[in-house]
Amino acid sequence: MLAQDDSAQRTTSVTSFMKIIPAIVAIILISASGFVHGMWTGRWRASEVAMKATSSLNAIPEQFGDWLMVGESVLSDEEKKVAESAESISRRYRNQRSGDIASVLLMVGKPGPLSVHPPTACYAALGYQQIGTASIYVCEIPGSDGISRRHLFQKTQFMSPKNSELAHPQVYWGWSSDGTWSCPDNPRLAFVGASQLFKLYVAYDSDGSSKSKRQNPAECMLNELLPVLSEFVFAQK
Repeated sequence: MLAQDDSAQRTTSVTSFMKIIPAIVAIILISASGFVHGMWTGRWRASEVAMKATSSLNAIPEQFGDWLMVGESVLSDEEKKVAESAESISRRYRNQRSGDIASVLLMVGKPGPLSVHPPTACYAALGYQQIGTASIYVCEIPGSDGISRRHLFQKTQFMSPKNSELAHPQVYWGWSSDGTWSCPDNPRLAFVGASQLFKLYVAYDSDGSSKSKRQNPAECMLNELLPVLSEFVFAQK
């Protein structure tokens, strides 16, 4: 009789356990999907990324090569909200040899938000008219090992919305998660899984002339800035 009671209790226990298996499986699946989403969006590493981003951008010197910082500004709260950037710097540098002025905007944050809003959209929203189509600028920078690294940036020019006779801003931009800069057609897809993403704008005001044989100020800036970023930003990652 006791054996029958024990058998009945075991059967009841097994039956009860079988009933809760779907609930256990559901909990596991929900937890796993939440973890995957957290890894995808970078939610789990947000605070760590923000601290490293702040440290790396603050390490960028105010003077390097022929360039000396002559002004600095900060993004507005609205701009930060749109970009969801963990940190950014916005500076103006003067070339002490040529006198040229170039602007640098470097942002770092979650790959998703920073992979959108290129200057072709931002400048258009401010009333600027794009002149022609964007093209690719290839920048070859020798590394410390003597091997050149190839960087790709998009570039385009805009006309002032107020006066077509004014100098026209020419902008270069690209993205990087590891120190190599590129301008993929779909940045959001290209940088999926990256812990953080950097977006770089370099701009200067051009008179629209292509007759000058001296180097474009933005390209001159990129040639000197990228090694600095490799040393002070990406070396800390």
